[in-house]
Amino acid sequence: MTVSNLLEIDHLNAAFDTRRGELQVLSDIHLDIGQGEIVALVGESGAGKSLTGSAINGLLPARCRVTGGEIRFEGKRIDTLSEREMQRLRGAEIGTIFQDPLTSLNPLYTVAQQLIRTIRTHEAISREAAEARALTLLEEVGIPAPADRLHQYPHEFSGGMRQRVVIALAIALRPKLIIADEPTTALDVSIQAQILELLRGLSRDHGTSIILVTHDMGVVAETADRVAVLYAGRIVEVGKVEDVLMEPRHPYTRGLLASIPSIVKKEPRLPQIAGSMPSLTAIPSGCAYRTRCNHATERCALERPALRRLDGRDVACHYAEELI
Repeated sequence: MTVSNLLEIDHLNAAFDTRRGELQVLSDIHLDIGQGEIVALVGESGAGKSLTGSAINGLLPARCRVTGGEIRFEGKRIDTLSEREMQRLRGAEIGTIFQDPLTSLNPLYTVAQQLIRTIRTHEAISREAAEARALTLLEEVGIPAPADRLHQYPHEFSGGMRQRVVIALAIALRPKLIIADEPTTALDVSIQAQILELLRGLSRDHGTSIILVTHDMGVVAETADRVAVLYAGRIVEVGKVEDVLMEPRHPYTRGLLASIPSIVKKEPRLPQIAGSMPSLTAIPSGCAYRTRCNHATERCALERPALRRLDGRDVACHYAEELI
């Protein structure tokens, strides 16, 4: 692990324990996150984006566990930490922005109470000092009239304002890493732009590293430095945003990008990827994408392609060179 890497995910595997045995949901995930870097995880629903984020902060669903590989934060392995040790790490070092702010905020407590409790759980400061910092946080995330809104309840905020409160909670202790899981879902375009600018500002001004979980390639292009494309629980392509979006080397990445409407040329019908993401109980042998791929051959059914270096990015496809 180099000094510039804040987080290293090293060949991570995760599985659900079921009555029929282990059901693998993440397979051989390998990804580094640099200091102050924004890395996007993209793919269809069920690709493994959110589970990857949950594995990092130790919040995997019930009966789901890491079965192989390692996760290191600042050189220290964290996937083997106890729940108590992870609680000390969450918030203070690793912040999380969940998709639905209503699931992150307690409706019975004011915004001030929730921010103050978060701050004082990790720092030995007075309530007055914590409240002053809570007010500063609301100002930082762009809440209008923060002194008046500080003592209001979550239901008194709009969707966009609630998401800003969640971001304030995530950055309250200036964590070095933030996992943002679909932070702009269900927000209108103008509010989405403001939230993305806020995340970019955190990275730019405070050196905060961000893992951005999304299915929106427009958000990726506007916000991220690098992008990792996931399919059926495995990374199939990862590289700099401009490389992957301008010259994708994996057929799945090409399919995702082809489905985005063009503002330059009009098409009577948008291309689409045939079929759907395979069920976890029926992932095809070899390359999991082969049943939907126009380039698949017999080799794809027999041999799972390894993630390999090509043109400045990593790609898992036997025929990536032919897509140049």
